[in-house]
Amino acid sequence: MIRRRLKLSLSVATVWRLLKGHGWSWQAPPAEHSSVMSTP
Repeated sequence: MIRRRLKLSLSVATVWRLLKGHGWSWQAPPAEHSSVMSTP
């Protein structure tokens, strides 16, 4: 149960970061985008 919760929160965080990265792609540095891409 805990592992499932961790996986869920991780996926949510990844999606949130992706959405945030796309929303601020022209303001956020490229380093943030590359870090998101490298994350599995």
